[in-house]
Amino acid sequence: MKKAGKAWLAKLRSKLYESIYTAIGKAISEKGNGMTSIKSLVTIIVIFLVAGCATTKSVSDGKPLNSNQGLLVMKFISNSNANLAYMDFDETSTFAKRWAEDVFGSKGSIRVTEGETYWVLPLDAGDYMFSRIFVGSMFSNIQSSNKFSISSSQITYVGHIELNVSSGRFNFRAYDKQEEMLAHLQSQYPNYFKEFGFSTNVINLNM
Repeated sequence: MKKAGKAWLAKLRSKLYESIYTAIGKAISEKGNGMTSIKSLVTIIVIFLVAGCATTKSVSDGKPLNSNQGLLVMKFISNSNANLAYMDFDETSTFAKRWAEDVFGSKGSIRVTEGETYWVLPLDAGDYMFSRIFVGSMFSNIQSSNKFSISSSQITYVGHIELNVSSGRFNFRAYDKQEEMLAHLQSQYPNYFKEFGFSTNVINLNM
């Protein structure tokens, strides 16, 4: 099947499931029974799905990218292990769309480890959002609350992202330290640094 055909089929399938889960959600809200059990089951399933497909390391400097790809860069500062999922950007977050992510999974995710880590990741050009953050058995939906754009042959810096976990709660924020990131790229990714343009798009992740 050609690429365009696959994209059309995936979109159709997504719309179909969105309609189904809208109906399920409406039925659950009206009936009001078993919601807690359903939420618990969904949480467990989603955590396993995201953990299984998580990216665990950055790309090597100078590795050839596809013609439509650029680089997402950031630094993660965390006192706990976590998984950060991302999706194509959508302006609204609904029950049906969150269920669709449960069923089909995220577009990708990043496995964060305790400490400080720089990330350099190839992504197809387009608009994205971080959709969920998982910390142990906890998770938070953040669909549509943030947006970043990737352009071909361009490095996009989305900020230094800090995750602080304490007493069963977590705080999550992003801030700008562009000069530090530029110094890191120039030192550790000299080929990409010379070849690609650079832009800053610090996302809004305060929570």
